[in-house]
Amino acid sequence: MARRTGRSAFTLIELMVVIGIIALILAIALPALGGARTSAKQLLALSNVAQTQKMFEQYASDHGRYPFRAAGDQPAGLDEPSDPNAITFRWWPEGRVVIATTEHFEQENLWYPMVAPLEDWPTLAEVWISPGKDARLPTLEELLDGYEVDLTEIFSIVYSNSFVARPNLWTPDRGDTVDRLAELRPTRPAEVRSPAGKVMLWDQDVAYITDEIEEIDGHKTIRTPIAFADGHADVKDPTEASEGVPNPLRGGFNMKLHNTREGVYGIDYAN
Repeated sequence: MARRTGRSAFTLIELMVVIGIIALILAIALPALGGARTSAKQLLALSNVAQTQKMFEQYASDHGRYPFRAAGDQPAGLDEPSDPNAITFRWWPEGRVVIATTEHFEQENLWYPMVAPLEDWPTLAEVWISPGKDARLPTLEELLDGYEVDLTEIFSIVYSNSFVARPNLWTPDRGDTVDRLAELRPTRPAEVRSPAGKVMLWDQDVAYITDEIEEIDGHKTIRTPIAFADGHADVKDPTEASEGVPNPLRGGFNMKLHNTREGVYGIDYAN
């Protein structure tokens, strides 16, 4: 004799309740998951600026000063004489492209060939580009075909102007008593008086944040991965750093972290 088995089925109302519960769980969980992904990328960006700062320390150990290039300096491996009025860099790929500028403080975005061999760039680009940003470097063909190189659009990590000029330039109380052009000199590690409070590098893109972010005086108003001169890294809001002073050699340009009062003698964030 066959046994009858009873079957239960969801009613339409029960099914709608289950769907509603699932939707509620997703509504609660997805923002948390999105926040977790953002936090993970922020940690990666923080690691990136910390790793880059270690490269600066190695450079300083090898050369006795932080990255710096003066007008007329001849980059290694460059056959043609450089313009005596320009700062010249060999650039990606393979150093066959030359970038020259008469703007001394553009070293904020031109430090890369000073601290790393060009052949290592394809790997290091992953460290120098903010997580979430397109990490593809231009090819030689693109560059020779008229590709306009805008380093601010390629790499993300910025080098503070404070490290490529003497503290007198950032001390307005000195007035006109100093030769301003003579203040364009490199910085030795021992000259940084408060290394735990002086910013050296930061991620200018914060590309892992997809929401629109307000900017104030060139900085995004959000906690940003920053590396300090003593080697530690942290996330700080750049707009909350100490006030800067105008740069007399850059048309009065004034931006926090770049234009720290007294330069490397000064402090961007008090402990």
